[in-house]
Amino acid sequence: AITVNRKDIVEKITKAGQLPAYGLVPPGMVGYAPAQMQILGAAAAKEKARELLAEAGYGPGGKPFPMMEVHYNTLEAHRDIAEVVAQTWRDQLGIDAKLQNQEWKVYLDTQNNLGFDVSRSAWIGDSPDPNTFLDMFVTGGENNKTGWGNAEYDQLIMDSASEADPTARLALLKEAEAILLDEMPIIPIYFYVTQNMVAPRLGG
Repeated sequence: AITVNRKDIVEKITKAGQLPAYGLVPPGMVGYAPAQMQILGAAAAKEKARELLAEAGYGPGGKPFPMMEVHYNTLEAHRDIAEVVAQTWRDQLGIDAKLQNQEWKVYLDTQNNLGFDVSRSAWIGDSPDPNTFLDMFVTGGENNKTGWGNAEYDQLIMDSASEADPTARLALLKEAEAILLDEMPIIPIYFYVTQNMVAPRLGG
């Protein structure tokens, strides 16, 4: 996660004002200060990532890292982003990373069955509230396509639902987001933006 060059992705691939994402909850949620993963420069990220792999027993003196497939649904931009991620892991970490493209229905089946190494996913909130994003990753949640679960995270999400004080509620949600970013079942890459084409002759 720390080696992915989000700035390059939003500036060279998506190119519509998208923001690099270092957490799950997007900016603009009133009163909420999102948790964030550690942000490092390219050289420091590469060094830190190699240290983490070595701690996990991979790399020189350890076992080889297994081949990784980056799973995505058919769309040119998705392919380009998957290629950047795979190329980064190959170049910086020596990981044999390949692309796995699937059409929409097959892609959804693969995700639902957790038949992937890492898989592209996206979410658009249905309300301007952090919970519309964070509630997705409760253990066994319908939209949790990661296989990940954490009892403390689940409890914080549950507690936030019954917390009447708005400030205390957002603090519980931030604590939950911090757990998500510490354990990293997801790799945030960028936040969507609304894209409109407007004709200057229109008014009113």
